Amino acid sequence: LGLFVVFPILVATIARVRLKTTFYLQLPKWLAFIGAILLGISCWTLVYELQISTLTEQRVEELKRLFGQYEVTLQSTPLWVKLVCLALAPAVCEEFFFRGFLLSSMRKTVAPWIAILATGLAFGLFHVFVSDSLFFERLIPSTLLGFLLGYICVRTGSIYPGMIMHVIHNGLLLTTSDYQKQLLEWGIGDAEQSHLPLSWILVSIVPILLGVGAIYLSGKKPKESKPESA
Repeated sequence: LGLFVVFPILVATIARVRLKTTFYLQLPKWLAFIGAILLGISCWTLVYELQISTLTEQRVEELKRLFGQYEVTLQSTPLWVKLVCLALAPAVCEEFFFRGFLLSSMRKTVAPWIAILATGLAFGLFHVFVSDSLFFERLIPSTLLGFLLGYICVRTGSIYPGMIMHVIHNGLLLTTSDYQKQLLEWGIGDAEQSHLPLSWILVSIVPILLGVGAIYLSGKKPKESKPESA
């Protein structure tokens, strides 16, 4: 909260720029929220598969040793607490920093697509560091997710749709982990490196396409939503 929200606000305040336009705090069209919800409930399947596909059996065992105690702690924590601390808070703070602060700053000097790619890569690298360890399996899916969140922000001129998508995305991943026993009964379990059913992947493509379409239709061209310098 201090690094990702308070620090950027202090910098913007000292620079005497308008917080609302600098951090993309304008409300977008309602269609942008529909698109964000559709993407939030569907993109997690592709992110999950990308990450799980890079894991070898040896790496799975290594991760179990690294995060075994952490997993025990999470299992004893109420789901609503995990959703607030590991889904809501990180999503809001990360969007404020990576899209509201970094993306806004870069767009003043570089083309929108360069700013999206650069901040998306920074977002991916940030998620490699997990509990004092390096989790390189998260680099590609997190970077691609960062690209999408950057596009949503630039296209809609607001960080709110990205926040909503990010919260739903994190929340669904946490919820699936919390109901791991039920998933194992269906033959699905991330601890065993099992993949999601192909039908889940195929079905998720529909809301992904609808979500991207809604974001596109709800937004402005990048040059029309250019922020003040951060």
